[in-house]
This record gives sequence, structure tokens and C-alpha cells, in this order.
Amino acid sequence: MDYTINAPCHFKVHRYPFGTYVCNISFYLVRSTEEMAFKSSDYNRTVYRLSYDGNHDLLDYHLQEVTVESLTDHVTITLHLKGQAHYHLLNSFAPSALMFIISYATLYFPVTDFNERIMVSLTSLLVLASLFAQATDSYVRTPYYKLIDIWFAFLIILSFAVVIVNAVVNSLRINEDTVRPHMIDISLKGKMKAIKAKKFNKFCKYVLLNLFLLLLVFYFFCGAELI
Repeated sequence: MDYTINAPCHFKVHRYPFGTYVCNISFYLVRSTEEMAFKSSDYNRTVYRLSYDGNHDLLDYHLQEVTVESLTDHVTITLHLKGQAHYHLLNSFAPSALMFIISYATLYFPVTDFNERIMVSLTSLLVLASLFAQATDSYVRTPYYKLIDIWFAFLIILSFAVVIVNAVVNSLRINEDTVRPHMIDISLKGKMKAIKAKKFNKFCKYVLLNLFLLLLVFYFFCGAELI
């Protein structure tokens, strides 16, 4: 007997686009004890793999295997699925990481080139925000946050931090010394402010880079299902 059914699978996709999922479909016999009963083709096993010759790539998921649990009054077919992150690596993760790298690169510009630093970092932040808005329309919508949402949110925060750092560096470079205005020569005062701005810029470069690397390590472990 051949027929087609529609069976909804209610996944908890907090780890999207990573993670593994199962979807169960059960068939029950109302009069199993009186008239009929399910019998496995292999009488020695109640749980076995089902042969499936169709396409295993189901858009966002990859069908790893199909197992069957056969009992007297019911049969449960279980679909074992795994998230396919390859599509998002090229269309979500890589472009957004590139935008942050462009924004982060402004910290290596001369501290005197404030206009170039702020314009590039702001442009990268706007592009990153638009990528996030575009990505949310291309994958499953949920009332809770997923790993890919946290990825974009964290990168947006880091890119915004780059903009703030550029503003603070420029402020340290041009602000006048109000503590001892008559005791320090103007040229010496300018050098001291430039040194302070460069030190703060260097400190932020290390901090932001380490945060980004920690984010990459975390998502690598998520993709490898180590955490």
C-alpha cells in the first residue's frame, strides 16, 4: 500500500544552522490485539534502519538515516537530520566576518586620519546590519534566538565598538590638557596626546581581535558538535 502523508516536525532549532534533530512518525493499529499486529521483517530486531533511496539533502537539513521501531501495536519511523551549515558559511558567516575585518582594519589607519577611519567603520557597520536583515528573511523564523542570530548580533556589537574606539582615539588626540595648560609646551602636549591615543588604539586592537577569535573558536566547536 503506497500513499503520501504530510507530517510536521517541531524542532527546537536553537543551534541553527548547526545541530542534529530527530522527527518521529508513528502508525498505530486500533485493533492490534484482536485482528492484526505489526511484524518486523527481521524477527530478531525491533529497531532497524530503513532503506531510503531519495534525496538526502533537504534544503536546511541533511537526512542522515531513517530508523524504524516495530512493536505489536505501532510502528515509529524516525528521521535523523543534521543541519547543513555549508550554505550559511558562504552566504552569512563569511560576508559578515569580512565586514567586521574591514571595520577592524580601520584601527590600523593613522590616528590622524579620523575621517577615513570613521567613514569606513560606519559603512561596514551599516552593511553588516543590512546583511543581518537580509539573512533573517532567508532562514526559519523562531520566537527565540538561534546561533546565527547571536553571530550577527555579536559582530554588530564589535563593529559598533570599533566606531566608538575611533571616536575616542580622535578625542584623546585633539582634546586640550586642562590640568596644567601653562606648564607644558604646546608641541610636547601634542606629542603626549598622540602617544595616549596610540596606546588606547593599540589596546583596543588586541581586545577586539581576541573577542573575534573567541567567537570563531566557539562557532567552530558548535559546528563540530563538541559543545
